[in-house]
Amino acid sequence: MTNIFTMVYPWSVKDLGLIVPRLDRVGRRVKSALVESVPMEVIAQHYNLERGRPFYETFVTDMAGKPVWVAHYIGNIQTFKELKIELRREMAPFEELEKEIIHRNGVLHTSMSAEEFANNYGAFRKYLEVGQQHLLI
Repeated sequence: MTNIFTMVYPWSVKDLGLIVPRLDRVGRRVKSALVESVPMEVIAQHYNLERGRPFYETFVTDMAGKPVWVAHYIGNIQTFKELKIELRREMAPFEELEKEIIHRNGVLHTSMSAEEFANNYGAFRKYLEVGQQHLLI
């Protein structure tokens, strides 16, 4: 079992009631928080490992100031990866995405390595370690 950081993208926060129970079925939620308006510096730190890639600036500027739901889970990375793909197919069909910004191709982000977990959790630590833990949806 591995530490996994999960973030529901701003365009999918409206569907938390459908997404969170499915995440809770594949992993044990340790902490979670709804961030009403993610600051630019937090989202930039979250995507720090992607700095320099073509989508980085667009991703950071598009997500800043918008709501995200973040969580620390314990689970199997492969199981979370499979759920991420399922959710994308079900909730973000390709036809609808053609008109959207190219990076809006998913429902949630999940860390895929210990390094990525540490970076992602570190970016959102202040939200996850205050009174917002175990936010029930």
